[in-house]
Amino acid sequence: MKAKRQAHRMLEFVMGLIFMFAAACCITVALDKWRIYLANPGGGLGLFYVFAAFSLLLIFCCLYSFLKARSIR
Repeated sequence: MKAKRQAHRMLEFVMGLIFMFAAACCITVALDKWRIYLANPGGGLGLFYVFAAFSLLLIFCCLYSFLKARSIR
């Protein structure tokens, strides 16, 4: 029983790391879209908003996974 809990805790922790990595990648793309917008303001901010919102969602999923890993007893 203890090994099952430990495996579940590690799974949640690894999922949190994966979400963190995906959020970091998404943030770099959002910053790239922001730099493109600064060079050409006529292009709009649509893709920047999409990537920024998705990165926030990934950050919340990351935090939830880490909190879930801590709460498994």
